[in-house]
Amino acid sequence: MLCADHYVRSLKPDSNLHLMRAGDGEMYVVKLACGSRRERLLATECLALRLAADFGVPVPAADTIRVPQEFIARTPPLADAKPRGAEHLAIKHIGSGRRGQVIDLFPSAWDRPHTAPASTTAAAVFAAWTECITPPRAIYWREPDHRYLPHVFIGFGACFAGGSWAVAALPARLQCSAAPDADTFGPEAFWWEAALTRISASSIRRYISELPGPWLADIPSEEILRLPSRLMSRAEALHNLVSAQAFAI
Repeated sequence: MLCADHYVRSLKPDSNLHLMRAGDGEMYVVKLACGSRRERLLATECLALRLAADFGVPVPAADTIRVPQEFIARTPPLADAKPRGAEHLAIKHIGSGRRGQVIDLFPSAWDRPHTAPASTTAAAVFAAWTECITPPRAIYWREPDHRYLPHVFIGFGACFAGGSWAVAALPARLQCSAAPDADTFGPEAFWWEAALTRISASSIRRYISELPGPWLADIPSEEILRLPSRLMSRAEALHNLVSAQAFAI
């Protein structure tokens, strides 16, 4: 587990986003566990980021970070937030090593031809798989000799039915009709067909077991137990949908 050793600043006024340096020397955006709802969202985002990395979606590294009580007490912005416990969510800072290179969440019209369609489609497939109510968004930056703009996706707090973990067994587009919709995803979706078959219930359970217990306290235990099997059901359904679309192209 990471451990915070230096507070840099708050990233937004009155927000739960704090920039800190951890013991490994890297900079992280730290989201504090403040109240049961916030802890549930930390569990949602941490699990989604780990699954997205396995899936092949470009995402920043995420881990739990220990922020000691004495560290909080001597840092007014943290003390004012009144975090619960010592374990919080750390997401590696996108700007590390790329000062002045980050563009923004929405590249200009000039940049759009240089955004990678495959990873954008991967994020769309992943959002459908995890029932992400608000799809993740990409941050881009420029680097020499890259055909496509390097990027990562952020914003996974709305996965698993908006953080409720009450995920439906089938994607909504398949609940009313078994007929595949060829316009559901972009033509690059077939690249991610194999990713859906790599998903395993055991890895989902392992990631859940590694989450801090307080983060899961506000999630109904039956939803926690059902989530792996429901995600597996959704993965199979989406795999069939993507396969059918690939043959139709």
